Amino acid sequence: MKLKLDCFRALLGEYEIKKPKPIKLDIKTDRIRDKDIVSWEEIETAMSFCKGIRDKAILSFFVTTGLRSSDVRRLKISSLIQACDIYFEEGEEKNLETLLSKNPDDIIPCWEMMPKKTDPKSQLCVTFNTPEASNYLWQYLNDRIEKNIKKGENGIINPDEPLFATSKKNHLRENAVEKLFQRLNDNLGGRKDKNGVFGRVRTHSVRKLFSTTVRRNLTQIVVNSDKTSEIDIVSIFTGHVPPNESNSKVYEAIEDDSHDSYLRKVYTALVPYLSIQNVEVKESKTQQHTNLEEQNEALKKQLPAQAVSMQREMDRQKEQYEKKIQQIESVNSALSTQVTDIQKQIDTINHLNDITRIQDYIADNDLVKKYSLASKIVDLYKEDMEKGIASVDNSYMDTLITRAYNHSIYEGENEFITQEEYIETDELYEKLRDEIFGDYNALLQGTNIQVSDLQNKKINEKLEEHLMKTWKSKGKVNHKYINDIIEDIILNG
Repeated sequence: MKLKLDCFRALLGEYEIKKPKPIKLDIKTDRIRDKDIVSWEEIETAMSFCKGIRDKAILSFFVTTGLRSSDVRRLKISSLIQACDIYFEEGEEKNLETLLSKNPDDIIPCWEMMPKKTDPKSQLCVTFNTPEASNYLWQYLNDRIEKNIKKGENGIINPDEPLFATSKKNHLRENAVEKLFQRLNDNLGGRKDKNGVFGRVRTHSVRKLFSTTVRRNLTQIVVNSDKTSEIDIVSIFTGHVPPNESNSKVYEAIEDDSHDSYLRKVYTALVPYLSIQNVEVKESKTQQHTNLEEQNEALKKQLPAQAVSMQREMDRQKEQYEKKIQQIESVNSALSTQVTDIQKQIDTINHLNDITRIQDYIADNDLVKKYSLASKIVDLYKEDMEKGIASVDNSYMDTLITRAYNHSIYEGENEFITQEEYIETDELYEKLRDEIFGDYNALLQGTNIQVSDLQNKKINEKLEEHLMKTWKSKGKVNHKYINDIIEDIILNG
């Protein structure tokens, strides 16, 4: 009927006759039951009624791929070569001759296409056929090659030739496929579908058998038993529009076919349920893929041993590292002790040098000789060294003589000091002295001014005079006067 309507529409179009508006039929669609579609037992029986190997190849291909008639009829030899791409070894020529040299029982082709019926709203269809169907297909193609040779041809099938061809190497027409299924249905007793219109064995019926078998047995396989995934898988295999909008994005990211792809694993697990006869499913892989898997397994076995070995090596290196750290710390400690000892020795030498210098400086001093101040001067120097305030120069040594002299008087060590030499010493004197000479030392340290011995002597004499005057008058230190004295001597000599 469809063919006749198509011809009628073409006739109207040829003569530019306005076509009548399509009549939309309100046909009620009821849910079908198992008894309403063809069974696997009937498919097995129908295989025995096929006239030749081509009919067996067509029937087994339809029922194990779930493809529509329009999609099957447009397949080419090149489509088969592309569907079997993963079975070619690296560097192997990808042609039909090479493909037919392989065992079909090991091959599950992957068919990818945009279904013709649903254009332009097509969803990518990705499906497979069983090794059993591959076996029939191999037999059919080899039979075509033998017939070509008998006809005096070279025996090569052109890649652009149809996968299922007529005797004239053309694509099968729709009515040819319909006649094939009608003949098989008649041999099965001419049974009709639930509506009593179509035969039970027809392309659409076997498509329903495929989708029902896939959906019903998805929960029996290990790959995935999620109900949403079941619906998605069936939609992908049959090229249907996704049943729920939330999953429509899944179809935009279907992975390429490989031995490890999810779709191939699912279909391979379903092969026992999609086979017409009981078959043993063998997972076929290229030698390169097999070699990689063997290498992976070998690496997995080596990893634990390597991990233990690496851990031991790391522990050994850690132990050596810790020993070296201890050795370095021990050496550092010894060096630190040596440095401290050396520094002490240097300080001792410096102190001895300072004492020698002081002794040389006071050797000819009359005041020191007269009142035996040498020992006191050395004691005062040592006290200053402990406080870290000693800086031995002529000014400092003059100060030591004065301090020793005053201490001798204050402590009563010299009872017969003359009145002219006597200086009454108290806390005020010491405070004034520290303040006046503190200004001088602060100025030298703050400005880094270089003062000659002569300048230093003059400054000390002036400061001593100011000290005595201030002490006797019980007054305060005139800091400005001190700065003026120092600047005048430094600038003018």
